[in-house]
Amino acid sequence: MANLGNLLWASATLNGINLVEVAERAAVRMCEPAFLEASPQGVANMAWALVFASPSGMHQALTRAAEVAELRTPEFRPRDLAALGWALAVAAQAELVPELWLRVAHASLEAALEAPHGRNSGKLLAQTAWACASIRTSSEPLWNRLAAGLAHCAGDSLSSQDVANGIWALSTMSCQPSSLEALVAVAQGRIQSFEPRQLAACAWALATTRDHSSSWLEALASAAAVATSPGALPLLGASAWALASCDKPELLQALLPTIAPLLKCADSPSHEAMLQLAWSISLSGLSTSQRPLLDNIEELLRLEGKLRDGTRSDKVNPLQIPEVHQCFTKVLAMAELPRIVFQDKDLVILYKPIHWEVDDGITGKLSSGRRPLPLSAFMQQRFPNRPILHDTSLGCGFQGRLDVQSSGLVMCALTYEAFFLLQFRQDTHDVAREYLVLCHGLVPQELNEIRAPLWSKESSSRVDFVRGAAAKTLLQPIAWFRRDGSENEHYSLLVISIVTGRKHQIRCHLAHVGHPVVCDGRYAAEELFKDVTWCPRNFLHRFRIELPGIASREKVEACDSLPRDLQQVLGQLMPADPASAAVQKDLVAGEEPVPFADWLLVTEKHMSAALSSIAGVCTIVEAKLSNKKPD
Repeated sequence: MANLGNLLWASATLNGINLVEVAERAAVRMCEPAFLEASPQGVANMAWALVFASPSGMHQALTRAAEVAELRTPEFRPRDLAALGWALAVAAQAELVPELWLRVAHASLEAALEAPHGRNSGKLLAQTAWACASIRTSSEPLWNRLAAGLAHCAGDSLSSQDVANGIWALSTMSCQPSSLEALVAVAQGRIQSFEPRQLAACAWALATTRDHSSSWLEALASAAAVATSPGALPLLGASAWALASCDKPELLQALLPTIAPLLKCADSPSHEAMLQLAWSISLSGLSTSQRPLLDNIEELLRLEGKLRDGTRSDKVNPLQIPEVHQCFTKVLAMAELPRIVFQDKDLVILYKPIHWEVDDGITGKLSSGRRPLPLSAFMQQRFPNRPILHDTSLGCGFQGRLDVQSSGLVMCALTYEAFFLLQFRQDTHDVAREYLVLCHGLVPQELNEIRAPLWSKESSSRVDFVRGAAAKTLLQPIAWFRRDGSENEHYSLLVISIVTGRKHQIRCHLAHVGHPVVCDGRYAAEELFKDVTWCPRNFLHRFRIELPGIASREKVEACDSLPRDLQQVLGQLMPADPASAAVQKDLVAGEEPVPFADWLLVTEKHMSAALSSIAGVCTIVEAKLSNKKPD
């Protein structure tokens, strides 16, 4: 077993050896009983080398390596655990992470922190930090200690790669910005020695922490501006994203002339970098002046999509979730089915009922228990020969998320070309996503916009003016209500359009201004006990999507009426005025809501009609009082 481990390690580090063949043999041997007695270094070497070859059986073999490490943790040196953790982290980027892998990654983090301080302490900490952040190992006390350890080693003992790994890991795990100061100082002092990919990682990471340090951003922009090779596009994309996120349009504008020539000479530009550039230009308000550059990016994304469609058309590899298909009919008999509202050859817009999850094909598992139903499984059964629907790296074709307990319209691409162009439309703020929301309190007519940066961590978000990302919500109050029998319980019906699409943006923003969504247990827990007595779930429904088409830029529009359960909830309420009653009547009857931009006109129309009716009644009353017939 030791010889095989050495051979596999050598195969991964040397050219001219058939690594896949050796790796497949190793994966088989790692599942044999004798592997339990393998040396810790051999276990780490074999796991490390397996991820380079990705042979069949890799997941099972890595799990076996994790089992050995958990059984014999005291025998493993910190560097062996770090190497194994790195292998698990790389493999986990395309897998649902098993609990065992998380435990081993956690053990590697503890071992690195307890290791004696030495010449390679910083490298060990940085490598372990990257692995544990990639696999999302959560333990705030350990991460605080890790941040302190990296700061202590932030001198000459850390390479540029170590610094980049440390900054990326601490930012990904949402550590306090102050914990990054020592590493950022090293990065800024050595910025010219960083490789483009290392600098790109730093740019992204520090922008997510809202690092507005002018000296860092100026150094980043200067380093990116002199990058002249096509391989520097990821750096330019990440730098542009950082500058836009930190509200530095003047630095971004100075950087953009570098980009167009590189796009022309790049053989296959990174689609991630191109989308970052497009988002940055749009967010910074430079779309008009940079229209030629945006058109170039759009065309390159179209070509990239067509290339993938041509090479993957006959390589559909269904997800390994047979239990989904085995119990599909049985479970769906108890649930409301999704419904296709719009379809062409490139795009589907479907209605997602509650209890369905817009999943990535990895976490989505169908069961008869409490877990949500995966929308990816529905699409795969409905369109069985579409490779994009099985591509977990691109979210199985979905664009735009929607919470499990919310209903509404969702976009799903049927081709790679459509996926990249949908992402481009969304990142350049060219997709309208509109919602009907019932919230607590009387929202004033003049409250039409909420701007508050949102910081997301794990399953929730909060307004954070230090670490938050820019978020903007437009709203129009259209009706006001109270509950029958209660003079103090007031509610407002809003039509909402989101400019950005942060996690739980609408729910978080409305709670921030004191008007939480009805039946929102996460952001209005104090109201939930009362709300559930008359509303079964979040009163939030995405009713409309509009965007330029894929094949052409002709408008594509999909609308859907309020679901029956929310119609019933709305019908229970007492309208505050005739205009609110008119809105309530239309929506409860199943009428399609009008677009966000037209609601103000509709409200004015209802109010005018109500005032005319009141005026007519007053005229009749006056006539009777004067014993005269009205004209």
